[in-house]
Amino acid sequence: MAKGLGIAALIIALLAFFIPIYGWLVSVLALAIAAIGALAGERTFAIVVLIISALNIYVLSPSAWILFNSPDGPTYLTISIIGMIAPIAAIVLNSAGKLAIGGGNAA
Repeated sequence: MAKGLGIAALIIALLAFFIPIYGWLVSVLALAIAAIGALAGERTFAIVVLIISALNIYVLSPSAWILFNSPDGPTYLTISIIGMIAPIAAIVLNSAGKLAIGGGNAA
């Protein structure tokens, strides 16, 4: 289950590069799936999806920067930052044995 979630998150993160306006939101979705995969024990794909999504949101997406500078920008920026923190927190929780989905603590 963990590898499948990691691969799905990676595919969604790569597809987000080609979605013009809502690509940053698709990247956040990929980060959420990667966080669930990390809770199931998959760490590699969670880190890769985090790097790809960070590049997509903060470097390659001009529509995200326009959105972040809008009047509701802090809300959208907060959503993207929480999305970036989620996989890291899931890896830490899983490796510490605090929270695991599917009984998978891949140590």
